[in-house]
Amino acid sequence: MGRKQKLREAKRKQKTNNKNAAPVLTPLSPSTTKSTTTVTPIQTDPVKEHGTTTSTDYCEEFPKSVFFRQGEKLLDRTQQTDVEYVLGTFRRGAIEQGCVPSMEMLGRFHTLEAAHGSRIHLALPWLLESAIRGSYSSSMKLVTELYYEATPQSAEALMKYWITMINKQSAWCAEVDQESSYTIPKAQVKEFNTITTTECAVCERSDSHTVTLQQCKGCSSYCYCSKACQRRHWEEQNHRSECKQFQLLEKYHLPYAKEIYRAATTTAAGTTTRSTRPTPGGGGRGVILPPHPALAKLRTKLGLTRPLHDYQALMDGYTTTTTRSTHNNGSSSSSSHGCRKKPIIPSEYVIARNDGTVWIGSTPKPMGPFAMI
Repeated sequence: MGRKQKLREAKRKQKTNNKNAAPVLTPLSPSTTKSTTTVTPIQTDPVKEHGTTTSTDYCEEFPKSVFFRQGEKLLDRTQQTDVEYVLGTFRRGAIEQGCVPSMEMLGRFHTLEAAHGSRIHLALPWLLESAIRGSYSSSMKLVTELYYEATPQSAEALMKYWITMINKQSAWCAEVDQESSYTIPKAQVKEFNTITTTECAVCERSDSHTVTLQQCKGCSSYCYCSKACQRRHWEEQNHRSECKQFQLLEKYHLPYAKEIYRAATTTAAGTTTRSTRPTPGGGGRGVILPPHPALAKLRTKLGLTRPLHDYQALMDGYTTTTTRSTHNNGSSSSSSHGCRKKPIIPSEYVIARNDGTVWIGSTPKPMGPFAMI
């Protein structure tokens, strides 16, 4: 068994035993050297158990709404029983004012299994909302705590997409504040890509004089040794959904990613939010520019704007005998009358439906306008 095969096998054993910590990619520092280590444990998170926070060292390039600041104050003194009220405050910041830090905070709350139980399927729409706007910390969360933990297997194509975006987003942020720059070592990115493109995604067979691997034409992130393996990966291991979403991101996000980020962090005065002192009431320098036109289309294509009744049951933590099939066919399943309710496995609802749209949306309403407070 080769080294890469051993890495895959070790990963499978870790997930089976449920003893592995969520991975995080290692940031590049002056002392960083090439390494074969692909993951290290997360050490800290701004959001602690029981709904408390110690710092706001994330999304610093994005303006913070009045609701976000209210939520921060509530976190310092609220009890776990008041968490829903706090979440409602951040939700207002996200929806009413388009506040990216509020979106990320909502996502982070739902990844706190110890405090709330496993609700990573509820974290996905909010972390995705902030990631498509350019938050590299949200992109990191998507990779390490959602797509890595997805079942029936990790979404490595989506991980690959967002790993690439992390370095881009960090570079844009570093143009304003060098201290916030965060870069994943090229050797680490290359090794991750090598694992997914030099072996069959199903049986792990490598190229040889008797086997010729073929790449997936949709995402170019996986290889297969046969049509049987490709069909199994597509149908049984959920690559259909992952591949469709990967293609949506490449078409509707990647070409406009920097412009969307600029619109989210640039004020009407033409300066970035880090270099602007906001004006109370939102006049002049304190007003954020309207969202980039491509953002509304992107949200619709990803399914983030789907109506609540389409996925209310999933938000409540259950599905019915017909819910998953009707959702996957793109239709609504708003009634469960006469159907037996079944608790869901949240990690099965992290990636996407068959058409590439998310299982659970954020809000059908446009987010904003935003006035810095």
